[in-house]
Amino acid sequence: MNFHERNLENNIASTKKDIREANDELLNAANSFAADVLKKKINTLTLKLHKCLDDLKSINPNNSLLNAEDGSLVPDDYEEYLKNYVKDLVALRTNYKTENADEFILDDDEEMLFCVNDIVLSEQKSIRTPGAYHGMSVRIMPGLWYRVGQGTGHSEVRITPIDTGTFALTTKRIFFSGEFKSISYDIESLVSIKAFEEGFGLGRSKKQNTEYFSNFNNWIIEPENYQFNGGFMKNLIMETIKQKKQGNYENIGDLEPESEVDEDTVEALERKKEISDRWDALNKEWVDLKAKIELNKKGLIESINKIDIENFNFEFKQSNGDIDKFKYDGQWKDGKPNGFGKLITQDSNVLYEGYFKDGMYHGNGRHFRRDTDNYFEGEYSNDSLKKGIWMFHEEDLGDGPAFYVGEIENQLPWGQGKMITEVGSYEGVWKGKVVTKGTLVNEDFIYEGGFHETIAWKMEGFGKIINSDGLIFEGKFKDSEPVEGKMTTNDGTVFEGKFEDWTIVEGKMTTNNGTVFEGKFEDSEPVKGKMTNSNGDVLEGRFEDGVFIE
Repeated sequence: MNFHERNLENNIASTKKDIREANDELLNAANSFAADVLKKKINTLTLKLHKCLDDLKSINPNNSLLNAEDGSLVPDDYEEYLKNYVKDLVALRTNYKTENADEFILDDDEEMLFCVNDIVLSEQKSIRTPGAYHGMSVRIMPGLWYRVGQGTGHSEVRITPIDTGTFALTTKRIFFSGEFKSISYDIESLVSIKAFEEGFGLGRSKKQNTEYFSNFNNWIIEPENYQFNGGFMKNLIMETIKQKKQGNYENIGDLEPESEVDEDTVEALERKKEISDRWDALNKEWVDLKAKIELNKKGLIESINKIDIENFNFEFKQSNGDIDKFKYDGQWKDGKPNGFGKLITQDSNVLYEGYFKDGMYHGNGRHFRRDTDNYFEGEYSNDSLKKGIWMFHEEDLGDGPAFYVGEIENQLPWGQGKMITEVGSYEGVWKGKVVTKGTLVNEDFIYEGGFHETIAWKMEGFGKIINSDGLIFEGKFKDSEPVEGKMTTNDGTVFEGKFEDWTIVEGKMTTNNGTVFEGKFEDSEPVKGKMTNSNGDVLEGRFEDGVFIE
């Protein structure tokens, strides 16, 4: 008996055993999800079995295994052959690729080494169960099971299938592309590889749980008809990492350790552009205002410096009895400034140029205080600011000056107005230092809606916010956080319901592929409720990281 015949015998026996186990479990399938996993597995195993039997028949039509149930021994040189095959594949780039290999976008200096379909992605989950299980188990790979059923009273670790898709290995990265999850990360971010008969588990930096990839043993190395397994895949990945570290792949660039594919919708891209455009326009407005006011302030100082009066010729008695002395150059009436004039205080701290009435600022004018660097130009009424541009400084509003443009009452913003700073803008109906309803714009988000009546900048009541990631929320706010409404993420997923700390806790989720979940959430992931998949399947119960567990 030659090596190829022994290897086929081993594959046939192992496949028949797997088919029997899967059929037994299918009879007790607790739901459509578990049944679909098993049916797909049985179909794949059956195709594999028929191919192995045909190949064995072509080699030896009289082989006893063609009419028997028993298998044979694993060939002695199988592992050594796999190691050599891996070295040839990686070093010579003798690519093993399926028809799906071209769906991955590679860098110019990156080559595809290995790509196969129908690979199952699973993750290890620590599940608190309600008790002893009365359901069934779906075998993912030897030693790893997916449990379906009902029970109480203990915690256990399960390997839970997440998706089925295409696995690929390049000279730089590992890819997985499924219906629900897509992954791409640098092979050098791996910290552990554990091989199993049907696949392997990968541990990588910045990823808490191990990711398991299985179903590789349904693929055959041509023309030798050797079956892929976890050992082969481990050797393949390890050899690829070795070649990369040795610099045998030219122009290998550094990549981020992990890149979850999370594409923006057209609407999200438009929202991102809106924030970028608004921020650019606001920044330009602030820069232009700063330049304008600095120029006007300089002009005021130059104008005041031209006052050619030696003595302080005007006195004003304050309500507390203090007397301020001024140099005044302008029009007089009844011994008081009336009409246009220029004024500077005794300590040269306050400068004013504009119109007066009965010794008070009245009409258009401009005013500057040297000690605070505050400046105002606009309309006065009986010494009070009424409307104009007011430049002032506050630590909370950035290092540069802040500008208020709008209506003023009792020396405070009051009425329609807009505050423009180097960190953002605050526009709407003002009452003192707060806006009761208006728009808040900065580099990270745009908010339109209600604000707290006494605390500045705090979002309160009904409003709408979009952020620089393309997320949008419309609904009720409290303490500047969403509490109830509708949130749409950058990939088109929609959450409707109650929110805490910017994440949904109860309500409805509709994903961009049509899956709908209604119930309770933790960290925006379903934990208990009813999920209707895009294919119409309904799962009701508990979930872990969005995956149904019982």
